[in-house]
Amino acid sequence: MQRLSGFLLSATLLFLVADRLQALPLADPELNYRTYRTEHFAIHFPEGYLDNARRLGKVAEDRYRSMEPRFYSGIGVTNLILIPNTDTVNAFASTYGPPRVALYLQSPNPGEFAHFGVWQTEVFTHEYTHILTMYPYSGLINLAIRILGGLPPNNLTPVGLVEGFPVYEESQRGNGRLNDPRTNMVLRTAALEGEFPALEEMLAGTHRWPRGQVHYLYGGRFVQFLRQNPEYLATGAAQKLDQYFLLEEPALLPSERLQKLGYPELEEIYAAFREYESERARSEQLLETPFQRITHSGFSKEFLQLNGDRLYFFGASKAGSGIYSITAHSADVRMPANPPQEPIAKPDGAPSANDLSGSTYMQKHSLSYFRNPSASGGFTVLSKNDSVEILSSEDGYSHNASGFRYQLYGSNTLGLYSISEGERIVFPSRRGNSIAYIKREDPYRYLILAELDAEGQIVNERTMLRTDLYGILSNSSMSNDGRWVIALFRPGLTGAPGLVRCSTGTLRCENLIPAGLENLSIAQPSFVGEDLLFSSDRTGRFELYRLRLKGESRSVEQLTTTNTGLFYPVAVSSDLYALRYFADGYDVVRLSGESLIHKDATDDFLSARSGDRNEADFSLPLESATVSDYDGVLEVRPYFAGLLFSITQAESGIVAFDPMERHTFSAGIGFLEDTPYFSTAYQYNRFAHSFNAYYVRSSLKKRQFYCDAPSGPIIFLCQDDDYQFEYGGLSISREMPGRQFDQEYAVGLSHEKHRNSDSLAAYVFPARDINLSSVYAGYGFSNATYYPESISPERGFSFYGEGAFYPEDWVVIFDDRGKGTENAEFYTLNAQLDFFLPSFFDNHVPYLGAIGRWSGGKDPEIYRVRLSSYMRGQDPNYSSYGRGALTLTAEYRFPLLWLSRRIVSWWPSLDLRYISFAPFFDYGQSFDRQIYRDTWVRSYGAYADFGLNVFYLPVAFRIIYARGEGFAGETSFAFALVAGSSSQNHSMAQNNPLARALFHQANGMTDRSPVSF
Repeated sequence: MQRLSGFLLSATLLFLVADRLQALPLADPELNYRTYRTEHFAIHFPEGYLDNARRLGKVAEDRYRSMEPRFYSGIGVTNLILIPNTDTVNAFASTYGPPRVALYLQSPNPGEFAHFGVWQTEVFTHEYTHILTMYPYSGLINLAIRILGGLPPNNLTPVGLVEGFPVYEESQRGNGRLNDPRTNMVLRTAALEGEFPALEEMLAGTHRWPRGQVHYLYGGRFVQFLRQNPEYLATGAAQKLDQYFLLEEPALLPSERLQKLGYPELEEIYAAFREYESERARSEQLLETPFQRITHSGFSKEFLQLNGDRLYFFGASKAGSGIYSITAHSADVRMPANPPQEPIAKPDGAPSANDLSGSTYMQKHSLSYFRNPSASGGFTVLSKNDSVEILSSEDGYSHNASGFRYQLYGSNTLGLYSISEGERIVFPSRRGNSIAYIKREDPYRYLILAELDAEGQIVNERTMLRTDLYGILSNSSMSNDGRWVIALFRPGLTGAPGLVRCSTGTLRCENLIPAGLENLSIAQPSFVGEDLLFSSDRTGRFELYRLRLKGESRSVEQLTTTNTGLFYPVAVSSDLYALRYFADGYDVVRLSGESLIHKDATDDFLSARSGDRNEADFSLPLESATVSDYDGVLEVRPYFAGLLFSITQAESGIVAFDPMERHTFSAGIGFLEDTPYFSTAYQYNRFAHSFNAYYVRSSLKKRQFYCDAPSGPIIFLCQDDDYQFEYGGLSISREMPGRQFDQEYAVGLSHEKHRNSDSLAAYVFPARDINLSSVYAGYGFSNATYYPESISPERGFSFYGEGAFYPEDWVVIFDDRGKGTENAEFYTLNAQLDFFLPSFFDNHVPYLGAIGRWSGGKDPEIYRVRLSSYMRGQDPNYSSYGRGALTLTAEYRFPLLWLSRRIVSWWPSLDLRYISFAPFFDYGQSFDRQIYRDTWVRSYGAYADFGLNVFYLPVAFRIIYARGEGFAGETSFAFALVAGSSSQNHSMAQNNPLARALFHQANGMTDRSPVSF
């Protein structure tokens, strides 16, 4: 008998109730949301933010009037959601379901992002462009894609163009990334150092630095090239580019679409674009201040600071992140976990880093015994006796909504501890027991001076400065003698921040450099004696400057000339250390005091007038506002999710949800092998705990009595006895991401009906027909981590355990004539434990795992599972089964290569991204009462993951070989597609405990972590 795959059944159930949208509430559940409507927008905002909603509504209507006639989207109402109380600097737009834009209100720090006036206007323009370009479509081919795939057809557009058009639009009012010196820095450096991305990397993505920003920076400049190149303007193609997303050609064929508008073939365009950028970079090359490259690890680094004779910074690489330190004046420092990088070829005329002998490794400073932070809000280092004490603002502060919050942490013998738990503290700077920092309490920002008590907690807070959500207050730093605190400060809506200095004695503040200076910004100030160092883009590149303070006299001098950018200056004697940008990221460099240029720049900083910035674009509208309680339910529209791969990976149907995803509903039909079924699911996600309900049912027609043991010709009358089922469930669940651990739990009710169950490969029941209902509870936690090039969770562990109780009245066993004759009572326990061990090699993961199940109680033999459900290489037709099962697994997972390049020279849309490999060994047995030494069975094999870009879209698949031993052992080969570039990892989405356990085992626990921007 061909048995129904246990993996297929459990995976179908998993995806049925999978959380396809937000796992957490979109916004803080403590906020009471209201709705303000304009003609074309429904703006959902928390109480206290009405003025913000009205200002943004005015901007939104202005963008609608200027952009809708160009893109012809045809959208009636777009939902706009304001999300405060988070340190996430991001936004997203979606046309899947109700068109909506969600804006996290936290703005970037100066020097971290493009020039911006009011952050919300630029980020809204970017996201609204997504709405206008992703929503429309035309032509029979795109209609077929919409019906079959369920997604808006323009979602198949290569991501370089998806992001390139919005970056271009955000930059049309003087700000945005195309007007940012750092965008020029990235492209110029790549051109000069021979690291300009290939066409496929720009359109589809790359693992190389700057990774996810390639879509935005190169994509934006590419769209600018398409619109402004004189050749394309002369042919009229550039004037037609707004029609790109309305063309009938499929979006995954960008070259054909561009040629339809009158452009040349795509590779020809990109070659011209690359040559244009290369020539531009060569023409802008300067004679650079000589430097000595101290580190060679690249990727990101920030918050460079000096303590004693060591330089500290926060850094991230492809295989780790955290706080590192090096000895000042040290030579050729490399990340300890990374292989040495090839030296970067310098262009003619550019200075080269000194060729130093010897190698000094970075020291890593971790506040936690478990996992390191992935983002930093700044840190401060204090020497105490023969050790250092670090206070660090780090991500991972768990709260009950999407996004993250920075929390200030310290470390003691017990590991990590919170300082002022629950408060968002960034840019800490400590001298003795005095500490200065920025506190974020939306909608305000405060510059605080406080003390640390004997327990390391903050006391005696005093406010030195305050600004609202539209202003800027950042980069606080305290002088070595503790007399002064400096910060970057902008009290108004627009303009660059200025530099202020506040006395710790009087708490009075003075402007050292005024805010709102025209055509320049300042960033990352630090003390050098009584003077100040900072970075500024005054020349169009971020150079280093010194503000000299002598009594009432002040002057500013430029210290460097660079072809890239210099950030976070630190003085050591007469020399300067800073972070310099290279083609592979940021690294520490030393600039000799004898090489500094000392060029006067006083007039530009101290005598220049503030720019005449127009704040009318974000002014309050004159008309009165009509506000109601949150009415996002009125925007719920049934959305056809497609005939293929829609609600689940096996169903077709509809979905519906409100803009804030508080209510989510789905309904559809599908096939489990030859069995059709109907499904529906609902989730209420308003609070930290989500409520989940689902129901799945196939036909439950009764079997004829003569089909119990058919023989002879009767067999032909019983061939339609396919497996039939009914599943239902109610649960309350919660996910709790945290700094050191992620936790999840669920409690609920589960209901199952099985008919003709002897065709199942996973379950073994005492009768063909059985009804089961239970109450269950589960809990899980994990501290495993993903890095940019991880092929698996790394450096941690995860555990999930679940118990279910089946009361006697809830279990009914039927006889062959469909009569309920027996009841039973039992319980089940399921658990899985995974260890992702560290390795000497980047992104290599030795993995050890165990998965087990036990059934007990009065009638434990009712619900048994075959060992093949937990082990690879076992034939389910012959696999042993019992009340319990235990499988131990060992794997070694490692990447074979990362490439991000085309496979065939003439086919740029077919790219190989990565290949990974993992040999495995399983060791398990099923049992009834006890585990026997001689009944263990073994299986072994390997699997390989291949990540591709097909038509510039990510696709991944896995090839599996398994060889089992014992009576049920078999040799098997399998091929599995992984949707997009990743599959799901630990999830509370499945509310059936057994199906969840089966899914995890069938998937081999080798899932790749989703990556989002």
